[in-house]
Order: sequence, then C-alpha cells, then structure tokens
Amino acid sequence: MKSKKNRMPAFPIMLIVFLALLSMGIAEESMEGTWEAVRFQTSEYSLDAIQLFPQGCTITLGEDGLCDIVMGDYKEQAKWEMKEDTLVFTGSYVFHTAVPEGGELVVPYGGITVYFTKQTMPAAEPPGTAQASSPAPVEGISVAETKDEAEAESLRGEISLPAGWTMDMAVSTEDIQQVTGMTGYAFFPEASSNAPNGKPACGFVKDNNPHLKLTFTAFLQEGAARQDSYLGFATDTRQLPSALWDLGYELVFSNGSKAIVVLRGSACYRIDWWPQGYPDDDTIGERLAALLISRVYGAPS
Repeated sequence: MKSKKNRMPAFPIMLIVFLALLSMGIAEESMEGTWEAVRFQTSEYSLDAIQLFPQGCTITLGEDGLCDIVMGDYKEQAKWEMKEDTLVFTGSYVFHTAVPEGGELVVPYGGITVYFTKQTMPAAEPPGTAQASSPAPVEGISVAETKDEAEAESLRGEISLPAGWTMDMAVSTEDIQQVTGMTGYAFFPEASSNAPNGKPACGFVKDNNPHLKLTFTAFLQEGAARQDSYLGFATDTRQLPSALWDLGYELVFSNGSKAIVVLRGSACYRIDWWPQGYPDDDTIGERLAALLISRVYGAPS
C-alpha cells in the first residue's frame, strides 16, 4: 500500500510567500500618492529630515506619470516612471532616482540618502498642478547695499552677514547669463541653505535640464575643514591659484559632476556644475568662482 505524502495546504504557503515579499518591499501598494521625507543618512549619522528640510519635503506621484516635488516654498513638476526596480525622475532639478525599499523611498540627494514614507492622507493639491516659485525678497534689504557691505570686508577678515542676507544677493540670474553667454536661467532655492547660521546656498536652473543647473554654497566658519572634506570625496583634483582666494581646487566626482572649492580666510565657497551641460566650456567653474568671490569681497587691488 502506497503511503500518502504530507502536503502543506496551499493557502498557508501563499500567505508565507506574501509576507516574505512584503518584508522585502516587493508586495507594496502602488507607488502613486504623496511621500514625505522623514530622515536622512550621512556616512556617519542618521538624522531627522527636518534638519535638512526645515519646511518639509514631499514627492507626490500621480497615476498619469507626473509628479510634484515640494521643498518648502519651492515647487516643481516632473515626470516619473519605474525602470526595473528604480523610480526615475525626468525634468527634476532636485531628485534623479529613488528606490522602493521596505515600504520607504530611498532617494540619493547631494551625497546623502533621504528616506521618504508614504502619507496616509491624500495630498491637498493634485499631482501635476505645482508651479515653480521663487522666495519673496527680504523686506528692507537692498541687494546693492548688501553687496557693498560684503565688499567692504578685508581679505583675511571674517564675513558677517546682515540679517536677511541670502546667496542670491551676491549672484543674480543676470550675472549667470553674462558668464555663460546663455539666457533663460531662473533662481532655485536650495533646501540646504541656512544663511542665518553662516551656510547660505542657492542654485540657478535652465530649460528644465538638470545638467544645466549651477549651485553656489558657502560655509563661513571652519572653511579649511570643509575644503579638506570635499577633497576627500573627489576622484581627481587640480589646484587653481588666484589672487581672489587663498587656496582653490577644481574637483571631479564619481558621478561626473565638477566643483570649484576655494578657501578665503576662514570661509569656504563651492560652485557645482555638470560638464555635460557645458561641454565646450572648460573654464566655466573658474569664472563663476571669480564672479562670486569678487562680488562678496570686491575685486583684488
């Protein structure tokens, strides 16, 4: 007489497989909806997202392939699609890719990783309706007056920013257009900017092309340490002597982007760009750095 083999019922097997997939983030609900930044990870620390995005940051994915990315007062519309296991953004100045993992969206952002979780409540604004906006000017602060105050600082002296000072008071869209020889740039408010604490930043974007973006960042204290840190991440470096700064380098990074990092007194200034966006301009970084430093300190005597 043949003995019957013991078989596990089908339903428990399906349940086990489903739970396993869910734990791997594969059996997730659809990607559509609003995702909110909750934390970010550096090489050493995991911190609350509020420290990176003081006014919050969300990604709203629509069923029509459009998405709204909101960082404080800045809003932009882009396209999104899944390519294998990676979510790819097209036309965004903020994010390029994201990976669903364990119920979260894992998003690379400027050398760190930001983690988003899906909101349970529907977004107040439907996807595809956000429009880019620029921050309101600071009341009572004149750009010309601010530049004059900055230019009055000595070569080796400390820079003390007046209340309400932001990076775009030193560099304007007109300046960028003059240096690049191209028109159509728009101001981009960097979420990492923290001017009141000596860390102003801003960007300039054009034609919905991420490779045309230019980013300006300053660290007004402990600049030498900042410059050394940047040098450590570069895959190639070239020193750039100039009367405008004490020590300057052109850096190349593994993702193909470049940066000029200069030290003047205790302050470090960084200008980032993508060579793909400016293939015939080998000195754009140096010219932008010279523009920024001369506007902050004045031309060398």
